[in-house]
This record gives sequence, structure tokens and C-alpha cells, in this order.
Amino acid sequence: GPYPKVAAFESTIKKRYVAKTGHGIAGGILQWYAANGDQGMFGAPLNEEGPYTTPDGRKVTAQLFERARIEFDESGNVTLARLGAEWLGQRGWT
Repeated sequence: GPYPKVAAFESTIKKRYVAKTGHGIAGGILQWYAANGDQGMFGAPLNEEGPYTTPDGRKVTAQLFERARIEFDESGNVTLARLGAEWLGQRGWT
């Protein structure tokens, strides 16, 4: 289901509030997001960043956007989730 919205805050170079969805982007995810296509590529954030375990068992910090899940591992490597493949796999179609 939908993630709880956060209280609006003033956007700065280190954090950005997106009123459209009521969520913010900050830190390394914001830097990577802004440098690699921003909202035009990935859409607006749908939650806040947080710990996540990928389907293959990796522990990452991740944030969900309208068109991607951006994942950072402990070494600072960025991956984009294969959301379509995950969705199909959950239904036994892959």
C-alpha cells in the first residue's frame, strides 16, 4: 500500500521535498538521482529511503520512485531494481 507522507520541509542542496507525493529525497540517493535523470527519468519518490533486502538477499539502502527503485549497497554502488522482472517472478511467470 501507499507509504505515509512526511511533513513538508524546505528543499536544499542536500535534501528535496516533492509535494506531488509528499516524500523527500536526501543524501547519496538524491545526488545520484539528480545526476542521472532526476524526476524526468525516475519519477517522484513514493517513500523515504531505508533498509531493504533485495530478492537475491543483498542488504541495501533503497528508495522507491514512480519508475524505479534506487538501491545503494554498503560500498556505495548503485543499482536500479528490475521491478518488472520481480513482479513477474512473484507470479511465477519467469
